[in-house]
Amino acid sequence: MHPINGMTPLPKNNIGIDRFKQIIETAEKFNVNIAIENQGNPEYIDLVFQNIQSDRLFFCFDSGHENFYSPHLDLLDLYGDKLIALHLHDNNGTDDTHALPFAGTVDWNRIASELEKINYTGAIALETLNKGFEHIEKPVEFLQIALEKAKKIL
Repeated sequence: MHPINGMTPLPKNNIGIDRFKQIIETAEKFNVNIAIENQGNPEYIDLVFQNIQSDRLFFCFDSGHENFYSPHLDLLDLYGDKLIALHLHDNNGTDDTHALPFAGTVDWNRIASELEKINYTGAIALETLNKGFEHIEKPVEFLQIALEKAKKIL
C-alpha cells in the first residue's frame, strides 16, 4: 500500500491513522499481510509504523521511489527489519520512469549490500517498463534482459 499519493499529500492526521488501523485490524482477522511501500514523503511510513504495531504490518521497498522521492535516506537500513517485498526498478532521480536496473542512478551496490546484510529471502518484483527497449519485438527477449539485470543485483 502507498501511505500517500505523490509529493504533496494531505496533512498528517488521525483520520489516516484510523483508516490504516482499520485496514490492519481486517488484515489480522483474515491473516493477510499489509506492506507499506515507500512513495513521496517517507515521514508517512514512520507515522504508520509508530502508531500501529502488528504482526501483519510490513515494509515494501521500492528502489526507484527511494531514488526519486527520498535519495537522502537509506530506507532499507531504516525498515529492513520489516521488509517483506521488493519493487526493483531504476530512474535518473528526476522522474519515476520505472526503467530496468542499471539504466539510471540507483545505487545497486548499496541495495545489494543491504539485502545481503538483512538476509532478505522474500518476494521480488521487477517493476519496470520497456523504456529504451521499444525496439525489442518479442517480450521474451525483454524478459531475458530484465532477468540478467536482476541477477546482477541479487
